[in-house]
Amino acid sequence: MGTYEILLVSDRDLSTIFQADAVLWNGPVGSLMNIQEMPQAEQERFNSRHRGASRPVDTTEPYFDCPRFADFVRERADGMIVTAWYENEIYDNRSLLNPDDLAERTGLYVLDISNRTIQRLEIDKCYEYSLRQEFVSADPTGRWALRQNFKQIPHQNASLAADLFNSLRGKRKAYRHPDLRNDGKDRFLMSFELWDLQSGDLVRDLEVFWLEIADAAEAKRWMQASAMLAHLDKPFYRHQPEDLTQPPGRLFQMFFKKLEETFKRQHWLWQSAWETSGEALWLTHADGLRRIGMDGSVSPLVRFEGSDRCKQPGMRGFWNHRMREVVRSGDLFTIRNEHCILHVPTEAVSRMTREVWVSEAEAWVTVLDDTTNRDLTTRETLHLTGHVVELPDLSEQAARSALATLSKDISKRFSKILGGSQYSHTFEPTFRYADTLLTEAEFFDLALEHVWDIRHDCRTLLTTWLDELERKDLGLSFYTGISGGTDATSGYEFGGLGQAMKYLVIMDASCLDVFRTYLSRRDGEHEIFSADILGQMYIDRYGYSSPDIYRFGIFWVATRYSDGCGPVETLWNKLGLLDAASESMAPVAFADLVLEELGAFNAKWGSSDHSIGAVLDGLKRLLPGNGDWADQLLAEIERRDFDGSRRAYRSPLAVSP
Repeated sequence: MGTYEILLVSDRDLSTIFQADAVLWNGPVGSLMNIQEMPQAEQERFNSRHRGASRPVDTTEPYFDCPRFADFVRERADGMIVTAWYENEIYDNRSLLNPDDLAERTGLYVLDISNRTIQRLEIDKCYEYSLRQEFVSADPTGRWALRQNFKQIPHQNASLAADLFNSLRGKRKAYRHPDLRNDGKDRFLMSFELWDLQSGDLVRDLEVFWLEIADAAEAKRWMQASAMLAHLDKPFYRHQPEDLTQPPGRLFQMFFKKLEETFKRQHWLWQSAWETSGEALWLTHADGLRRIGMDGSVSPLVRFEGSDRCKQPGMRGFWNHRMREVVRSGDLFTIRNEHCILHVPTEAVSRMTREVWVSEAEAWVTVLDDTTNRDLTTRETLHLTGHVVELPDLSEQAARSALATLSKDISKRFSKILGGSQYSHTFEPTFRYADTLLTEAEFFDLALEHVWDIRHDCRTLLTTWLDELERKDLGLSFYTGISGGTDATSGYEFGGLGQAMKYLVIMDASCLDVFRTYLSRRDGEHEIFSADILGQMYIDRYGYSSPDIYRFGIFWVATRYSDGCGPVETLWNKLGLLDAASESMAPVAFADLVLEELGAFNAKWGSSDHSIGAVLDGLKRLLPGNGDWADQLLAEIERRDFDGSRRAYRSPLAVSP
């Protein structure tokens, strides 16, 4: 038990583990196969499986396809392997058999490795872009899996209504989610669906997080969306295209996205852990811990007295580390994280309060030795979304050598070291020192703590990474999103090598050339850590102390607008650019920088209809009525010609004719 206990997976990694990169389907069951071991005739059938193949598909015959592993993999108590899958109609061979059914699908695979068989359980169809419900976690026993609920957004604003809501849902009479209060404020629910991995059935919805919307007008819009969802006959993504009489899913996309983003800033799934019994998931919260029971209960926020002593600059509280396991024994929960072992009384998590405090003495905190607090467990050695680099010792020279090795690995086999799924790439390098695995963030935190001068090596690493990204996406209208993890300080997800970029921002004021390229070659629609967090960090650290930094500020505005942020007027002074320029630059000099920087701006605009002219127009609309300096700047810009039309991206790798 536990051989395949990993949380995040990629198609390539799982295909390697199971020695299966093809399936011969016969209805909902199939045979696992290896392409290299197939007879020539079967290889030809496999290679001609996609749409556009010359030979017709006989719907009565078994057909070949690739397994679509996604989200998680677990070993059940019966020895079967269960994992999620996701099929897109573009790649799905099933669409050849049913050309009028072009839905995206999600479901579960059950694999019998010893007999080389696979069973396919379909649980959802989706006809609307960006509303695929991903599984966010699965318990180590292989019994439960959780995924975000995109079917409803319940609304509450009073305790009486909450009591009625819970009684209708079969909750115990005294139960009330700790986020709900009798204050008349509007709150909206983000819930998880609980799936039984033994039967493939939906068990119940789990109340996870209630978001407060203070603005009355915005709350009204949320209530309208909530009511529309509540009155749907069935989920909008279950309808066939010709039967789609319900509102399309994209109308609700912004609401689900805000719920998810707010949740992620407060609750850190990547630091969370399941109870070994599988009865609950413990979430790390920004201020403590919270228990989500599979019976539908949610604990108060468990906070720890005395932990403020650990909150020194650059330090985290003893509870605020990635959890490894939670064991219930008698009247105590024993929680082991990367830093320590602590205890929580069972009665504390069942109190009907918003939060509960546990003293450090009551928690029996045991701090672990640095050499033992990250033992290489089965789960860590099979955490296949990472890329392990050896770190011989904790020295500046060893750190330089490790970064040089990582740069070479990226240069030689970039596409092979990306993790995640085929639709959601990840790159999470780890550094192995003795029996300890250091994450990217921990490695660079260590470098900052010891003041290692690895600026040149870090610059080389990032340049190599960015060059490979450019080669990978050459000719595309966008850059592939690659997640590197979640930043523990801000709670935001960062892109590939985002912590390396953070180190360079902190240590090297002259890093703007690399920083600009990093911002340009990322999935700006989804990765905002580098722009908003690191951009603000750079300005706070160095100020607008040179023309190059002013140019960067202008570039930042154009980049965020091309990312899809707006309105553009709000971006111009978000980093204090106009305030600084009005105090230290003549309007003519600043106008020169603005027009030069916008004129040279070179980016992939993706599917957006934005243009660089809109960035300048936003500045023009912002200036009137803001004093003499602003009036002079506007007059200077107005008297000059500027081509604000949309321009095609010019790659540095493109060969001129």
